[in-house]
Amino acid sequence: MRASSARKSWVFRGALQLELYEEISEHLDVALSAINLIGSGHTDFSLIKGTDFSKENSDLDVAIVDSRLFLELFEQSFETTNGWNHTNLFPGDKPVKQQENRRQFLRYIGKGIIRPDLMPNSPERASWTNFFGKLAWKYQDFCNGISAGIYASETFMAAKQERAIEHYLATKGKV
Repeated sequence: MRASSARKSWVFRGALQLELYEEISEHLDVALSAINLIGSGHTDFSLIKGTDFSKENSDLDVAIVDSRLFLELFEQSFETTNGWNHTNLFPGDKPVKQQENRRQFLRYIGKGIIRPDLMPNSPERASWTNFFGKLAWKYQDFCNGISAGIYASETFMAAKQERAIEHYLATKGKV
């Protein structure tokens, strides 16, 4: 198998995957090699949910492995919330939900992952949401949305994928 075909994902045909990667790369100023399609868009089924990929119901999950971007968003979030003290800046319509999203955000950071949907309300989060919303609209014939997470390193992305694989195997009685 050629190296370039090893990373080809299920949902894409031809140059479509490269086009998406180039758009993300340019917008976020990350290398093409930092961008990975994971989840059911890559495998054709969800390791967690056990469901097949469906362009009507499935999101494309993008993993961006870039320590610079991870640190930049980590620091922006830290500064925006004054050291995590302004819980009201985290998404949610009630204080309890904002506190829960803060806890989840910090839990993911501890795993080397930034989930932009949990980031505090800020210009960076708004820009991220706007960009990926436009991408989702552009690629709506192929998926029901596009979400992305930022990983501090390959180690953290691999650990997250290993947990998904272990979950899948456990549900199949193979672990």
